[in-house]
Parts: sequence; C-alpha cells; structure tokens
Amino acid sequence: MPTQVNLLPREVKQRQTTRKRTGMIVVLGAVVVGAIVAFWFLQGVRLHKLDDQVQAQEATNAQLQTQVNSLQHYADEKNAAEQQKALLQSAVQTTVAWSNVLNDVSQIEPANMWLTTMTGTITATASSSTTATPPPPGTPVAPTGPTALIGNIQFAGSSLDTDTIATWLTKLESVKGWVNPWTTSAQNGDINGTPVWTFNSSVDLDQRAAHAGGKS
Repeated sequence: MPTQVNLLPREVKQRQTTRKRTGMIVVLGAVVVGAIVAFWFLQGVRLHKLDDQVQAQEATNAQLQTQVNSLQHYADEKNAAEQQKALLQSAVQTTVAWSNVLNDVSQIEPANMWLTTMTGTITATASSSTTATPPPPGTPVAPTGPTALIGNIQFAGSSLDTDTIATWLTKLESVKGWVNPWTTSAQNGDINGTPVWTFNSSVDLDQRAAHAGGKS
C-alpha cells in the first residue's frame, strides 16, 4: 500500500487548515443568516395577513356599528314608550273614576235618607286636579299595598231615623275599595214638622277603588 508523504512546510499546512475552518464558518454563518432572513420573511407575511384580517374586522365592526346607530331610534322610542307606560300606570294607581263613585252612591243610598253634599278628595299623588287633603282626625290608617289609602269621600245628608244612618254606613263598606265608614256628627231636628237626623259621614278610599284596582 503506497504511503502519502506531505512535503509542504508546516506553515503552509496550518494556513490550509485555517482556510478550511474559515470556509466552514462562513458557510455556517451564511446558513444561519439565510435561516434568519427566511424566518423574518415568513413572519412579515404572517403579520401582513394579520393586518389584513384586523382591517377587515374593523371594517365589519364599523358597518355593524352603522347599522346599530341606524336602529337606535327604535330603542329610544321603546324606552320612551316604557316611560310613558310607567307614568300612566303610576297615575292610574291613584286615579278614581268619580262617575263610578256617583253610580255606587245611587245604588247603596237607603230610601229613608237623602244626601245634600258629597265631597271627594285624593290624598295620594295622582293625576287628578283635586286638591290633596289629609284624612279626618282619628281615621284608621290602612296598611300599604292594594289597601293603602288614596283618598276619602265626605257626605252630608238627612235621615228619617238613626237605623237608616247605620244601614248607610254598612252599605258604604260594601263597595269595593271603600273602607273605614265613619259618622262624624248626627243631630236631631225637623224639616217642615217632620223629625229628621242631620248627619255627616265619611269613607276612605284605598287603591282598589282606583282605575287600576290596586294593580300596577
């Protein structure tokens, strides 16, 4: 087997080895730089796609916001309607139909008596033009809720006997929403020689007597 003998000087041999190593380092550096450039390029492409997606989503959001803004007036109208409904319900809770009150009085008034005056007031906040006045002193206070007091009615009249006055008080309480019938005074007298009792009475009204019947 032939033997190879390197007759080059030692310095030349070292230079050759250094060139090889340097060449390898350069190649490896180029590979690393190429990998970095390729990674940077791929990341740039990815970021560009993400930017496109973000812009597309922002455009979609802007379009949706425009649609929402165009429909906002419907929401405003709904809120206004709900507020009006709440105001109406609040007003109805303490609004009394006085025509119905007159009809009830005509149905329960006993035959042996007649009324000379009748005054109705609303003591709770209501849409009525009636001036709010406190109930008469000593009037029992009803609990809150559907039986909370909202007003009262004052009566003045004449009766042929006291039993009729008692019947009148009983009938006052028979009307839905009318509570605490009370006689404030009764005096014996006569009209054209006929003995009569002149009296004053009252009855409280709770929310059941209102339009809403105690319901909101």
